[in-house]
Amino acid sequence: MRIAIPVMQPRFDAPICEHFGRARYFAVFQIKGGKLNGAELIELPSEHEPGELPALLKEHRVDVVIATRVGRKAISHFEELGIRVLTGITGTAHEVVEEFLEEELPKPEA
Repeated sequence: MRIAIPVMQPRFDAPICEHFGRARYFAVFQIKGGKLNGAELIELPSEHEPGELPALLKEHRVDVVIATRVGRKAISHFEELGIRVLTGITGTAHEVVEEFLEEELPKPEA
């Protein structure tokens, strides 16, 4: 499983960007066997059209997006691509992934 989290700074310990569409980076975490197995940062274009970020994350084989806020249109684009979205989450990217792995966050619906 690959989890993407929007952040403003190119760090895995950066706070989650409050609105995913304004993020400058995505911290993408690889999960294997229920454990963190790698991570990468994806720099985002400064401007984008609706649907471009979901398509970019699909290209990077992302399965789940964890964010504070995601607009309805973006959620629709993610759903069309088979990417699950979990919203209302705050903290740093790394902390949130650890909470997800420890099942302290609600799981997104499949």
